[in-house]
Amino acid sequence: MERRKRRKSKDERELESFFEGLNSDAARPAEKGQHEFGQVKARRRIEYVEKADLWEEKRTERGGNTQRGRARPANGGEDDKRRERPCTKSEGAARERGKEHFKVLGPDNKETKNSGPKLSAAAKGVIILAALVAVVICFALIKLRVEAIQIIGLETRSEESVLSLIDISVGDQMLLVSTRKAARAIDEDPYFAVLSVDKLYPATIRINLRERIEKAAIMGISEAVVIDDEGYVLAIKDKPYAQGLLKVYGVMSIGFHVNQLLSEESDFHASTLIAILQKLCEYEIIDHIDSLDVSNPLSVYMISKSGVKIQIGQPEKLDEKLSKLKLVMPKLEEMELTDGTLMLIGDGRAVYSPESTPGLTFEPDLTPDPNATISPDMTPDPEQSIEPSATNTP
Repeated sequence: MERRKRRKSKDERELESFFEGLNSDAARPAEKGQHEFGQVKARRRIEYVEKADLWEEKRTERGGNTQRGRARPANGGEDDKRRERPCTKSEGAARERGKEHFKVLGPDNKETKNSGPKLSAAAKGVIILAALVAVVICFALIKLRVEAIQIIGLETRSEESVLSLIDISVGDQMLLVSTRKAARAIDEDPYFAVLSVDKLYPATIRINLRERIEKAAIMGISEAVVIDDEGYVLAIKDKPYAQGLLKVYGVMSIGFHVNQLLSEESDFHASTLIAILQKLCEYEIIDHIDSLDVSNPLSVYMISKSGVKIQIGQPEKLDEKLSKLKLVMPKLEEMELTDGTLMLIGDGRAVYSPESTPGLTFEPDLTPDPNATISPDMTPDPEQSIEPSATNTP
């Protein structure tokens, strides 16, 4: 005999109608946007979860072994379980999705602040890397400290004169030391030219510089402009300060500024001075010269410390003239000459003329006999390579 179909309860009928509205295309409000539709659908799923839980509670309240006021069979209600309508796949999926949205919306069915999407593996890696970098920086700030400061390039000045210019001392943190700031501080002193300031980890600062050394002083009316071999103005001092330096005459000492080069382009006298000064330093003759006069750039002359006038003439072929002067100067000092004129000729000859006698010519490949002496009444030996000059003392 065919089993009579069980009549569905009111709760079951409400659930079926709910599922039909949830899964039908008519449940989507065409006039609303996609975001609003998602919220409506999530709320429908929450309603389903609440109704399903209420249905289960009602069944539990009817009693342990009773259903609709009738006693369950002795087989433990297996027949009733078979009569219960199983949950379809769509209903089960909707139930699970409703639980997920229930967690996002919150237990009060209201939208909570969404925590956003989960972090990707790349984002997590970036966060971990940033944390490691922070740890390394903290460790470096604590452990890496300056233990030594190396200064390379000093000739006459002390290391304390350089350390007093920079804001770096032993014990400072290596990461916080500014090499650019130290280089600018040293460059402000005209006696130093910074080449580089480097950090040698873990604990050393190396300063490589070039010291500008006082070589000459441009003599003015009441002051002396001290310069190096490149014409760099190091200081402006009183005239007595120029003792021991090459004194330069014939250059206007107006308009010079400390820590700047002489203006070679606008002043022919200054360019002549720098050209001769560099050659004197190159051939290491500057220590034998007392003064240099460039008043007439076409007839430049120098005075040695012994008193001999050295005529250079035009500032041309300076290599030939000063290379010869380097050979002749020691001999003139040995003779203890205190007057006369030594003319430097561009072909490599040097002609010395005492004030009262004709001049003597020194050939380029011959130096005077070390044992010979020169006196005002001396005449050259015809058999030697020293010939009388065709010109008198200029």
